[in-house]
Amino acid sequence: MPKTPKAGALLSRYLKDISNELTLDGKTTKAELLARKIWELALGESKPYLSSTGKMILPQPDKLMIAMIFDRLEGKIGSYDENLQRIEDIPDKVSKVAVAHINRMAMKEKVA
Repeated sequence: MPKTPKAGALLSRYLKDISNELTLDGKTTKAELLARKIWELALGESKPYLSSTGKMILPQPDKLMIAMIFDRLEGKIGSYDENLQRIEDIPDKVSKVAVAHINRMAMKEKVA
C-alpha cells in the first residue's frame, strides 16, 4: 500500500509552491511580499486607521514581528509556548536566561 503524505507535509509543500508565485505586479514573489509586510509591521509603518469608536489609531511597532525577524536573521525558528499559545517576547527570553544565570551563580557559591 503506498504511503500517503501527512497533512502537515502537504501543506508545507503547497505553501512553498505558492510562495514562489508572482504577485499581480509580475515582479515580486508572494514570499517577498510577505517578508516586506512583516518588516512593515515590525517598524510600525502601517497606515493609521479608525477604530470602531471613531478614534484614529496610529500603529506601533509590533514586538512579535520584531522578535520573529531577529530569530530568523539568527537562523532560529521562533520558540512557541504551547501553554500560552503565543511566541515568546524577547524580554521574556532575556528574563529566563538571566534567572538561569543567577541560579547557576548561586549554586556555585553554595558549593564553594
